[in-house]
Order: sequence, then C-alpha cells, then structure tokens
Amino acid sequence: FLFDLDGGVGEAAAKRSLELLKECVALIVRTKARMRPDHQYALLVLLESAVLYSDFTTDASSFLQQVMQLTSSEPFPTLDMSSCYQALLDLRHAPDWQDTDTLR
Repeated sequence: FLFDLDGGVGEAAAKRSLELLKECVALIVRTKARMRPDHQYALLVLLESAVLYSDFTTDASSFLQQVMQLTSSEPFPTLDMSSCYQALLDLRHAPDWQDTDTLR
C-alpha cells in the first residue's frame, strides 16, 4: 500500500481522508488474511519522498497496527516522485515478483 500523508487539503479534511483510507485498507487486509493467510503486506508513505514504513510481512494484525498509527503531516512543497520508483525497486526482494501466485 502507498499512503500520501501530505495534509495540504486542510487539517480536518486530511484527517477524515486518512481515517477513511485506514478503514478501507483494514477491510482489504482482514479479508485477504482470511482468504490467504500467507499474503504479504508492505507500506510506503509519501512525505517529501517515499519512505518504507513497514516492510513485507504476513502478520496482518501487526501490519494494521502500523497503519492505524499513521497521521497526516504538514503540507510538503515538493515530492520526489523518483523516490516512489526507487522504493519499489528496493522492495523487489520480497515477495518474489516472478511468482504471480505470491502477488494475488
């Protein structure tokens, strides 16, 4: 998952949006964990650049605890979009991106 934590839309709107996003992710993760307990989850957050917040894990409960701790931040004047690509490249070690069953 990739979360944009920039609070540039206003504090109240950013908080509401983030809380809704957390609930949506929680629903997806809980459902996926019941269907396939070995599924892996990771979390990148967008600040001034993409930052790995949670590496790949099959522990859905631990992952969701980390998701629920996220808060919106101050607006950022810039975003290094290349950092998103680089962060994804850095994560390619797990799961095995050649194994399409792992990605389901």
